[in-house]
Amino acid sequence: MDDVWSTKAWDAVKRVFPDDKNGSRIILTTRLLDIATYVCSSSYGPPHEMPFLDETQSWNLLKTKVFKQEDCPTKLERIGQIIARSCRGLPLAIAVVAGLLAVLRRGGRGVFGILEDLVKRSLVLVTKKKTNGRIKSCRLHDLVRDLCIRKAEEEKFLVHVMDSYGVSEAKSTKYQRRLCISSDMICLTSGTGLRSVTCLLKSTSLFISLKCCRLLRVLDLRFCDLGSFAAEVFELLHLKYLACRSLMNPPASLSNLQNLQTLLIVNLPKSKLRLPSEIWRMGQLRHLYSLSFDSLPVPKGTTAPLENLQTLSEVVDFECTQKMVEMIPNLKKLGVCYRNGGKGIEWSKYRLDNLVRLHQLEKFKLLVVNAPFCPQKINLTLPTTLKKLTLIRPLLPWTDMEIVGLLPNLEVLKLKNIAFFGPEWVTTEGQFPRLKFLLVDGSHLEHWISEGSDFPRLESLCLFRCSELSGIPADIGEIPTLERIEVDHWNKSLAESAKRIQEEQQSCGNDTLQVRLSPSIFRPRFLPSHRVVGHDNLRVAPTFLFSVVVFIRAGNFVSDALLLQERWIPCACFVITFISPNS
Repeated sequence: MDDVWSTKAWDAVKRVFPDDKNGSRIILTTRLLDIATYVCSSSYGPPHEMPFLDETQSWNLLKTKVFKQEDCPTKLERIGQIIARSCRGLPLAIAVVAGLLAVLRRGGRGVFGILEDLVKRSLVLVTKKKTNGRIKSCRLHDLVRDLCIRKAEEEKFLVHVMDSYGVSEAKSTKYQRRLCISSDMICLTSGTGLRSVTCLLKSTSLFISLKCCRLLRVLDLRFCDLGSFAAEVFELLHLKYLACRSLMNPPASLSNLQNLQTLLIVNLPKSKLRLPSEIWRMGQLRHLYSLSFDSLPVPKGTTAPLENLQTLSEVVDFECTQKMVEMIPNLKKLGVCYRNGGKGIEWSKYRLDNLVRLHQLEKFKLLVVNAPFCPQKINLTLPTTLKKLTLIRPLLPWTDMEIVGLLPNLEVLKLKNIAFFGPEWVTTEGQFPRLKFLLVDGSHLEHWISEGSDFPRLESLCLFRCSELSGIPADIGEIPTLERIEVDHWNKSLAESAKRIQEEQQSCGNDTLQVRLSPSIFRPRFLPSHRVVGHDNLRVAPTFLFSVVVFIRAGNFVSDALLLQERWIPCACFVITFISPNS
């Protein structure tokens, strides 16, 4: 047990691993002497206190970590000994410094290369990876984080506020450039030199006079309500990055931020953010994010297009008219959501056939909520520049997959929550020429028929919640670039076909293919394709996410539960019970 900070942790482990006098032992490390004494109080003898390394030991450790089996060049010995001495005998400090020096010695591999090296040394913890295996988000070990904050403050890179006080009184911000807030309450009344303010706590109560921060470039308040000083935000003319929450109807003064490049607004999932028509005056805007905002306002008059806009996500009921396409010509990433997926929806008015006119589009995500449980006729025409496509519950017929398969640059394809409807998928020769990652998460698919000439560059195949799929086509195993197949445990036939493909490849000398059987907590069963009727003629479209569905009289609750299932926690199962009319 490494780096123990409380006696409760030891008490919990001790109960699970009693001392049966068979020679087994637990090694525990801690930086606190009282914890070490507490652990050793049960007749284990005194704790072993690790001594600091002397200068010779420090230098030998640093030299070994940096040069491995090689000799240290003579010209580097003196500076190396100085570096080792400055670590003051701390092995962890020496290991961290040695790792950084080793990267520099190899000539460096860019930002991501350095990040991967830090991960390998357990100094950075990966929290999420991209489909190509690269790091998407990460965290710092507490010791490294404390070290970074301390060094940043020593070098006046930033001010980190952790206690409840007024910054102007406790820490002068006159000559500071960056302020990071981790306090429950903060009062900022001066900060003429500030360029960046970031708040990290949800419960923070902010009392900020932004009039004293006219030169701010970055303002991150995504965990805080703007409150009474919302108007002051739109007077920060130098602002380039703005993140805030609960700003449902931004005023027309939003267009004052002519230098703004990134706008992120955190709002409630079922609410719609309405942007003013003045948004078209913000020529520098590059990235526009929100959980959901109403379709962009129709441009008025001879408004210039937003040529710098690259990201637009997530737009509700987006109408992709020719005029709209002309206003966002260089868009690279687009996310859209259609919530009116009932019987009367008119897909023609959304003009998704105009997506093909977005000649720079590389990533597209389509989410449909409460679509009728039958194949949808969506005239979806995609540009050839597309590299990543995510479809969530549009219920397209499998025949429409031919449109997707012919995209020449598509590398990542994610199909979630019955993206395609029907029992059979047939792929033909020449489809998916550059696809590297394929995910099918939740499908009624029963038979997948594939030819050996499709998916020539596939690297990863993930099949989750495909309870009716009989197996993976044997030709998939013949793809030379295939590295990983991942399926659910509980679909026995699917898991067996994956293992069979792996065994066949191993018999041919291919040991690179890895098959992973992911555990599944829930085992939802598909409902019949007809509608289910409850008391008082209460109806709900069947969804594969429910294992048991019965009804209560409150129809709003059922519809809310369905929306919650499809959008936020797709692996869970709700049970809705009957309430008789007489109760």
